[in-house]
Amino acid sequence: DALPILPLGEILAEPEKVLFIIDGFDELAISLQSPVSTSQNILINLMAKTDLRDSFLIITTRPTALEKLKQLVKFPRFAEILGFSEEDRQEYFHRFFGNEEDGAHAFRVVQENEVVFTMCFVPIVCWIVCTVIKEQMEKKKDLVPASRTTTSVYMLFLTNLLKQQSTDSVQPIILNLKRLCALAKEGIYQQKILFDEQDILRHELDIPGLRSLFLKSDIFTKATERYNLYSFIHLSFQEFFAALFYVLGGDEGRGEGTKDPHQDVIDLLGSYRERNHLMLTVRFLFGLLNKDRLEEMEKRFHWEISPDIKPVLQKWVKGEITRGWGEIGRA
Repeated sequence: DALPILPLGEILAEPEKVLFIIDGFDELAISLQSPVSTSQNILINLMAKTDLRDSFLIITTRPTALEKLKQLVKFPRFAEILGFSEEDRQEYFHRFFGNEEDGAHAFRVVQENEVVFTMCFVPIVCWIVCTVIKEQMEKKKDLVPASRTTTSVYMLFLTNLLKQQSTDSVQPIILNLKRLCALAKEGIYQQKILFDEQDILRHELDIPGLRSLFLKSDIFTKATERYNLYSFIHLSFQEFFAALFYVLGGDEGRGEGTKDPHQDVIDLLGSYRERNHLMLTVRFLFGLLNKDRLEEMEKRFHWEISPDIKPVLQKWVKGEITRGWGEIGRA
C-alpha cells in the first residue's frame, strides 16, 4: 500500500505540539565531530535544539552511550527504565511455571546467581531463563548448570531449538545459523538492528529455514508487516549470535569481507576499548569459549570450532591486566 502523504509543513509549523521519539540512541553510529550524513546532521540539530526548539524529545539509550548523549542534548531530564523489580521477577516465575512449588524452586536457583538474576530485569531475558529452566525440569536435570551464566542460558536455549530438528536437516541449519551469525556481527559493528532484503540476500540467508528453526521463539523475525525488514527479538540475542560468529570455524557462511577467524577476533578486541557497544559481544565470546561449552558444541552438533581463538583472548586479557596496572601506576 502507498504511504499516506503527511502535511509535514503544517505539523512542523506548531513544533510545541510535536514529540520525537528516538529509541536506541546507543545503536546510532553518530559522530559528534563531523556528521557523515544529512540524516545524522538533522538528528544532532534536533537533539541540540538548534532546530525546532519548542518540540519535545524522548530518547532511550543504554548506559554505555549516556555520556555521549549528554554532550548533545540541552537541559535533559533523565529517567531510568527499571524493568522487572525483584517482586515482579518472582511473580513472573510463579505465573510462568503455573504452580507455586516449581516457580519458587526455579526462582531460588536463579536468585542465587547474581549476574543472571540481574539480567532478568529485562522481561524477554526473564522469559528465556524461565523457558530454559522449565525444559531442564521436565528432563529431570540439574538446574544450576543451566543458569550458571547468561551465556549458558542463551546457549542452552539455542541448543534446545537445534535438538528439535531432524538429523537430515542439521547441516543446512548449521550453515544458515553461521550466515545469521555473520549478519549479527555485521549489524553489531555497524550499530544496525534492522536488516532489509539486500542484507538477507548478501548473506544468502534462507528465511523459511530460519522461520522453521525459530518459529516458536521468534529469535529472528520480521520487524514490520509493511516493509521487508527483519530484526533479532532483542539486541542481546544479536550480540550473542555475533559472538558465536567468532567461535564457529570454517569459511563457508562467514560472509563477504570477513577475514580468517584469528584476525577477526584480533580486530574485535582491538576496537573494544573505543567502541563500548561491543562490550556484551566480547563477554558472550569469553563465555562461549568455556571448556565444557566448547566440548558440548563439538560433541552434540559436530561444529567446527576455530582453534586459534582462545590463545588470542588469553593474550589480550594479559595485556589488559598489564595496561590496567600501568594506568593505576600513572594515576
